[in-house]
Amino acid sequence: TMRLPDFIGIGTQKGGTTTLHHMLSRQNDVYLPRQKELQFFSSKQEKSVEWYSNQFENARANQTCGEITPYYMFHKDCPRRIGKLIPTIKLIALVRNPIERTLSQYFHAKRLGFEDLDLMPALEAEKARMMNGGEYSYQKHSYVSRSKYNEQLLRFEKYFPKEQLLIIKSEDLFSNSNSTFRKVLDFLEVEKQTAEVTNIRENTGEK
Repeated sequence: TMRLPDFIGIGTQKGGTTTLHHMLSRQNDVYLPRQKELQFFSSKQEKSVEWYSNQFENARANQTCGEITPYYMFHKDCPRRIGKLIPTIKLIALVRNPIERTLSQYFHAKRLGFEDLDLMPALEAEKARMMNGGEYSYQKHSYVSRSKYNEQLLRFEKYFPKEQLLIIKSEDLFSNSNSTFRKVLDFLEVEKQTAEVTNIRENTGEK
């Protein structure tokens, strides 16, 4: 029997998914692969279901398995692909203030060398890049597009009932870590085993 995840953190990019990954990895009853962002339902569709299942093979039988790949929320084909393979999956979406998220992604891309343009020219070029730049621009230059959460979440609601989707504000995860994380664990039906969290924030950049 193949082991597949019980939950997936679908995004958003620069919305706190690394922080959530860190918090969940401290729970004894939760198993996350060592590698964050497996990308199986997005850019690694050439991989087999067996490969995906193998990412969870070290989980104990009584652990809740999951993975976190923030690109899934934005990728248009992911809701259908996830729904076809794991229709009962629980999904967690983090949504951040859209302006702050947009700026954070831009400065992240700039730091990593994905972006050569200044801020305003990059935002103005986004539509043309998304149409003509292929998968690379779709993933790296989608600053404003990724901040349109309603469009993305509606795609998931087409394939999953609302009770399988938990939407969390990133700001709540950062400023009210304990109560917000409790909501996540209740959603996953996992008992909290670690000490109180002290507003951890992972993978922060300059913006």
